[in-house]
Amino acid sequence: MLTQFNLNLVELALLALASWRLTHFIVEERGPFAIMEWTRVNIFRFKYNADLMEHAMPLWSEVFNCVWCLSLYMGILFLILRLVILSIMNFVILSLAISAIIVFLEKYSQHRLG
Repeated sequence: MLTQFNLNLVELALLALASWRLTHFIVEERGPFAIMEWTRVNIFRFKYNADLMEHAMPLWSEVFNCVWCLSLYMGILFLILRLVILSIMNFVILSLAISAIIVFLEKYSQHRLG
């Protein structure tokens, strides 16, 4: 199956790491200057109703608040972009994959040492 997309296992791993990194950034992180938090509240209309203890959001924005949901679309996006514009996407994919590896190492070291 990987040969259909001209991918090897290393490239697949890098695509997966890059997709995870961007998905996690969008769904879970505040981002620099709290830009992702602002985006989730103002663009994706994600709000927490303390009285009802539930999250209220339009149906379309649920994708941007679910790592499992968004990761599917990020994976498809990265694969399509890699197939279409290889050189630019290799740079983006490697940058995000390196960031994901650093995040994993940091989490592991915090867990191991702390």
